[in-house]
Amino acid sequence: MDPAAEDFSDSSNTRAATPEPKESSLQEAETSNDDEFIHGTRLAAITVSLLLGFQSTWGKIYKYFPIKIWFLIALFVFEIGSLICAVAPGPTTLIVGRAVGGLGGSGVTVGAFTIFGLIASPETRPKLLGYMGATYGVSGVLGPLIGGAFTDKVTWRWCFYINLPIGGLAAVIVFFFFQTPAKAMAAAKATLKEKLLQADLIGAALMMALIVSYILALQYGGQTHAWNSSVVIGLLVSFVAILAVFVAWEIYQKERAMIVPRLFLARYVFVGSAYMFFFGGAYFTILYYLPIYFQSVHNSSAIGSGVKMLALIIPLTIAAIVQGAALIKIGIIPLFWVVGGALGTVGCGLLYTMDDQTSTGKWIGYQIIVGFTAGWTFQVALSNGQIHARPEDMSQVTAIINFSLTIGGAILLSASQSAFNNQLIKTLAVNLPEIDPAMVLGVGATQIRQDFSASQIPAVIDAYVVGLKAVFAITVAAFGISTVIGLFGSWKRVNPKDLQNAATGGAA
Repeated sequence: MDPAAEDFSDSSNTRAATPEPKESSLQEAETSNDDEFIHGTRLAAITVSLLLGFQSTWGKIYKYFPIKIWFLIALFVFEIGSLICAVAPGPTTLIVGRAVGGLGGSGVTVGAFTIFGLIASPETRPKLLGYMGATYGVSGVLGPLIGGAFTDKVTWRWCFYINLPIGGLAAVIVFFFFQTPAKAMAAAKATLKEKLLQADLIGAALMMALIVSYILALQYGGQTHAWNSSVVIGLLVSFVAILAVFVAWEIYQKERAMIVPRLFLARYVFVGSAYMFFFGGAYFTILYYLPIYFQSVHNSSAIGSGVKMLALIIPLTIAAIVQGAALIKIGIIPLFWVVGGALGTVGCGLLYTMDDQTSTGKWIGYQIIVGFTAGWTFQVALSNGQIHARPEDMSQVTAIINFSLTIGGAILLSASQSAFNNQLIKTLAVNLPEIDPAMVLGVGATQIRQDFSASQIPAVIDAYVVGLKAVFAITVAAFGISTVIGLFGSWKRVNPKDLQNAATGGAA
């Protein structure tokens, strides 16, 4: 039930974000001079800010209000956002739709994991979360494959239309088969005024503002504006200033904060969240840029690049399932983080070496390593968090860890995109000065060989390779940092009896 809902929410986002659509397929929803829309700047900034800004708020909602009702509301909001995107006549409407979808999607994500944590027994939760992690990982790769098929064969609008029947089915299943456990309903009682104050809407607004400032600064820097321009500097200064205000506000809010300091600073949450921040940054960056590598360097279609990524998805799925059972058997949380982080560092280092001469055997092998790493570590932090969280804190701990994963993806993916674009622009300026770099970026990876002459294509591909190396260098650093962070987790073995005691408040 809940893995399906989570898989549905994640795959819809990757379907919409990753495919490289043909120029003609976007003409229905763009204005001729709207460069920002073509590059997705405002779309990405608003969507991600809504998704991140309200993740922890949804955690509070699930703590103080009926989980089943509000999960269905979140699903409904997500569906409305998808419908708006599907019928969007122009870029403004599409942005509004993605904003609405981001708001609902954050609720679906937190709600699915919270429901799962409440209905699964502590002893079986890690194993079952492994299955859930497998569905999440599979959706992250299948999303681009499905989106590419729609974009190439039908229309990009079906990336959103398809959400409607799937979401409807998920709603029916939740409505008829899920009943909120009594322990969750009785866990947190408060007056209506207190419940509204607990939502911390000011904190959510500050989070959205700082994310928008950050993403726009990196999107503009070195591309539409110079890095030392007043626009970029102003955005970066705003990001730092708003971040400082946000931290101060959350400390002041205490239990009412969207990120409750008491929970965030608990070792099992803080270390897990820090690990997931860098893991999420590397993971989502790889999911976004591997298809671009195949499309640009190996001339794969959107569908073909998705097929090539089966080398990542198959070991990811197997490792996620094995990890869940292994976690119960071994019970040493940091061991999974350190092993996964080390393998991820090696795997991303191998991805860094890829160019137009890389053989099929090599890019398959490199993906196997990265895929195994992702599956091996994906749900460990959440399993650990839900093992130790009391029932009344379950939704908030879940929200904090998922928030860390998502914001890590947003921040490092934006940094990777900026590095990619700037390195590509710099390389083209040297090797192909007669071509406008903005034209290369606007064409998209799948159209290189159709829009440029035979003499220009090698230089364009070389620029892509240089840009991709900058991206994969960031993922190497991210996995390396996550490995170090993993060392700071508690190396005390967690056994089934401890799991039961922790879940009922007997351990922390």
